[in-house]
Amino acid sequence: MAGYNTSEFKKGLKVQIDGDPYIMIECNFVKPGKGQALYKCKLRNLLRNTVLDRTYKSGDSLDAADIATIDAQFLYKQAEMFVFMDDASYEQYELTKEQVDDSWKWIKEGTVCSMLLYNGNPISIEPPNHMVLKVEYAEPAMRGNTATNLTKTVKLETGADVIVPAFIEQGDFVKPGKGQALYKCLSPRAAATVPFSSIRRLGESSAILGCSVTPPPIGVSSRLPRHTALMAGSTTVGD
Repeated sequence: MAGYNTSEFKKGLKVQIDGDPYIMIECNFVKPGKGQALYKCKLRNLLRNTVLDRTYKSGDSLDAADIATIDAQFLYKQAEMFVFMDDASYEQYELTKEQVDDSWKWIKEGTVCSMLLYNGNPISIEPPNHMVLKVEYAEPAMRGNTATNLTKTVKLETGADVIVPAFIEQGDFVKPGKGQALYKCLSPRAAATVPFSSIRRLGESSAILGCSVTPPPIGVSSRLPRHTALMAGSTTVGD
């Protein structure tokens, strides 16, 4: 079995430890005053999502994990199983609710996801960075209320319940971004054409969906009519 020497250790490396696949999420080189150099590593178990702390000496090695990444299209959900199809081979894979985790909130039929295979078996999926999802149900917004500090729960077309500002209405389209920040859009086409270079991240504080909301400057809506409001995320619209 192929392996990696300590000189090849780096973040993102996929290795096998005690029969389980791990991904190296942190690796720090330490050179003590005397003795061998050390490599202090954090590794995340790709099956159980637990984190392992290990220290290796210079010259140690780890076995490579048989990991592959493929593009797989979400076909349908059957009971507690999610069925995907390899876009290249058309082979179908079934994942449990535990394997899909919270990703189900951001995918719908036909969505192409990144799927991780271990020894040829699916172990997890990663949804696209940006999806356009319709708000299937929302309580009516109060007329004239555009405050971002008032929130409510709405249901997306995927069946997920998410917390959004109170002015979001049924029929609106939202774009979950990295970290599930949500942006309100007028239509799927508008959402797809708004350049994300026009979004400027400002901070990391917590509020709606784990992020604070900064309203766009006065006049932005008239300059960017397709991107009408920020729903969540420490962001504002650039000029």
